[in-house]
Amino acid sequence: MSHIAIVLVGGRGTRLGALTEQTPKPLLPVAGRPFIFHVLDYLVQQGIKQVVLATGHLADAFEQAVGRQYRGIAIAYSREDTPLGTGGAIALALRQVNAPAAYVLNGDTYFPADLRSLAAIHDRQRAALSVVLRQVPDVSRYGQITTSQDVVTAMQEKGGSGPGLINGGIYLMNRSALLEAAPTGPFSLERELLPGWIQQRKVAGCVSDAYFIDIGIPADLQRAQSDLAQSRSATRKALFLDRDGTLIEHKPYLHRPEDVVLLPGTADALRLAQAAGYLLFLFTNQSGIGRGYFTLDDVDQVNRRLLELIGLGPNLFTEICIAPEHPDQQSEYRKPSPRFINKMIQRYDLQPEQCWMVGDTVSDWEAGLAANISVAAVQSSLATDAPGGEAARGSIPMMDSLLSFVQSNLYRNRVVR
Repeated sequence: MSHIAIVLVGGRGTRLGALTEQTPKPLLPVAGRPFIFHVLDYLVQQGIKQVVLATGHLADAFEQAVGRQYRGIAIAYSREDTPLGTGGAIALALRQVNAPAAYVLNGDTYFPADLRSLAAIHDRQRAALSVVLRQVPDVSRYGQITTSQDVVTAMQEKGGSGPGLINGGIYLMNRSALLEAAPTGPFSLERELLPGWIQQRKVAGCVSDAYFIDIGIPADLQRAQSDLAQSRSATRKALFLDRDGTLIEHKPYLHRPEDVVLLPGTADALRLAQAAGYLLFLFTNQSGIGRGYFTLDDVDQVNRRLLELIGLGPNLFTEICIAPEHPDQQSEYRKPSPRFINKMIQRYDLQPEQCWMVGDTVSDWEAGLAANISVAAVQSSLATDAPGGEAARGSIPMMDSLLSFVQSNLYRNRVVR
């Protein structure tokens, strides 16, 4: 299975009129956040590690909004200076792909199909290109696809009517096959390449009944606002977690993976929090980097070892913030600064009243309080020995462990401060 996806975001979105004159269609706010983040969340869930955003219209807006990394996915950009059509945009983006195959999907469509099923059919049929198909009650807006034993046998342009299968806009394509067949300059994948490949039985189809929405017209953009808001309502809560003394044993200036020791109950606590719908963020001060004791790469290796010991997958944490500065250095993110928490609340459209900061030091607690989210302390020597520790204990719950916090407080109302 490929771990690379190209997302087409370069269209002008003319059917939405004035809405897309200054804002690209995939960046329009839907359910409280730019639509593209719903698509990227889906790719995270599917195990994608690298995304190439194929930009065109208002390209700079994507780099400003998305950046170079999102929830563990590396983000790259392929910019067309003049319109290249779907095929030309894909060919340009594929030149940045160092893999035999890549997924391709539209940035204005949310269709959370199972990519593993698509890959299985692609491999079984030895296809040059495979596409996810969707059964709809009326094909008139999309065109119709006909299949036989997972092979696409016909593709009808728009104009038909009634129920049928449509192109869901998610492809798995062989890099070499497309680049060898691509003409120079702009071209349409659907009109100029696929018909010939379908005749040669090079295109496989995988039917999915996953939710499908294309925000290309005002009515469906409005429907997406409601539908995606409902689907996100259970995922707008989060735990912001300190690392040393909260998840693992506190060891001064820890920098060797072999020295990582998981605190009892940590894995169970995180599994229960995930099951309850909480996003998990790791937020750790690492002044040893600023002091010159170890490097950022050392911290990354320790964090990888932490994830191995927890055993809940490499994408357990939605994002990780490492503040490397010496305490005497100016820092935007070093706790007790709430900047990271505030940034994540905005990026993921979190509800502050459903967020917690959990840690074992005063700086952890102060960061949470400054962000106006709930705060809990876990018991450690630092929790009482640090200056101000005893005073802070009176205003927040002190728990024996992260697991006891999850079991005792996760479903209760916020503490009164």
